[in-house]
Amino acid sequence: MAQFPTTELLKAFLGSQSRQPLTEELTESSPLIELGVIDSVVVVALASFVEEQFSVCVPDEGIPIAELRDLRTLGAWVQSLAAAETR
Repeated sequence: MAQFPTTELLKAFLGSQSRQPLTEELTESSPLIELGVIDSVVVVALASFVEEQFSVCVPDEGIPIAELRDLRTLGAWVQSLAAAETR
């Protein structure tokens, strides 16, 4: 799957999970943690979403915090999981 659809799906999911109204439109470089888009509950839901939506296996350790920096980084991480599973 191409990067653009991946980030768009992640953006839509995270927008639907937000517990507080977003004060700005999420972009590929929006800082997800700093904006309050990501918290511990959302990370658990996100891991399940990623596994179901992209047919990948999230490692038992979960999503590394560094991968939650922004949509671009998160999308690239999901793409790397998908690439690893096709090998």
